[in-house]
Amino acid sequence: THQDPVGKIRRSRFRWPSHHRRAEGGAARGLGLGLTSNPYLFYSEPDGSLPVHPDSPSKLFRRLLDKFGWRELHLHGLHHFTATQLVAAGMDIRSVATGY
Repeated sequence: THQDPVGKIRRSRFRWPSHHRRAEGGAARGLGLGLTSNPYLFYSEPDGSLPVHPDSPSKLFRRLLDKFGWRELHLHGLHHFTATQLVAAGMDIRSVATGY
């Protein structure tokens, strides 16, 4: 079946460990900001309430590659590299394949 990556990102929320939540909350308050009670991991609003558009990381990655003249590197290749490193480090392949 075809997965809906945009919908998946919009529905997914990051559960912050309590000590990180306290630290991030303190940093936000120091800047005069607040955080939503359940922020997105990658967000476009300072309070974590709005996820970035799924194309944004890819566009940023491409701009960096263009800036440094790295034409042969692709973001999807980093996905495979990470999976290979996880398996080499001992993580079972099924866990890597299903996203841990």
